[in-house]
Amino acid sequence: MRIRTKVQARRGTAIVEAAILLPLVLLLLLGVWELGRMAEVTQILNNAAREGARAASTGQNSYAQVKTIVVNYLNAAGVTNQTGLRVDVANLSANDNGPGTDGTVGATKVSDYDPSQASQLDKLQVTVSLPFDNFRWNTPRLISSAASEVTGQAVWPSGVNQHYPTSVTPPSGY
Repeated sequence: MRIRTKVQARRGTAIVEAAILLPLVLLLLLGVWELGRMAEVTQILNNAAREGARAASTGQNSYAQVKTIVVNYLNAAGVTNQTGLRVDVANLSANDNGPGTDGTVGATKVSDYDPSQASQLDKLQVTVSLPFDNFRWNTPRLISSAASEVTGQAVWPSGVNQHYPTSVTPPSGY
């Protein structure tokens, strides 16, 4: 019977196939892992920008206060390495990015519009950016580069000078 020799000749095939495919599968999994981390932090930055834009829309917070709100949100979300953090506040309706007194990050001028100066229903945009290296896991770079940045953005209408009606009479007993 020659059937046994045929089986014996193919005995190492599975090991060779695994040795060839395992590095490819591992690279694919690491790439998916890196993309997942990037998506997670993008969501955190979008939420931080939304919180900053919500605070800016009240008309009671300056640029510095909005930036502090964003920083506090990032800390609470676990993004503690904020080296290179850029928080931009701009008034899209008035095409105003502020005087730029907050300085620059790299070659990028920071938009530091003072949201307390906005008019009612102006569109205020808050953009939060961080270098990807601040939060990426120590795996080989598969998708990102050293210059990769992750950005979150929110646009919120200004509610400044939006008064509540005062002619309403409360029910008796209040």
